[in-house]
Amino acid sequence: MCTDLVKVIKNLPKGCYFVGDAAYILLEGLLVPFTGSQKRHPQNDAFNFHLSQMRIRIEMAFGRLVRKFAILKTKIECS
Repeated sequence: MCTDLVKVIKNLPKGCYFVGDAAYILLEGLLVPFTGSQKRHPQNDAFNFHLSQMRIRIEMAFGRLVRKFAILKTKIECS
């Protein structure tokens, strides 16, 4: 993960979070799904479901923004 992104995540105001998939490491301020044997617990499975639904809605919103504003089709660089 880009070190600048880690800094941004660690400096988020209390109560604000980034949403990631299972490829990201768990950080305070970054919500990732439970994996492996952890996802077998009903509460964790429910969390994963709602997190997945949230990610789908976020991706749909970005899709709409990209269609409306072509500049968003360019790569976002993290230096």
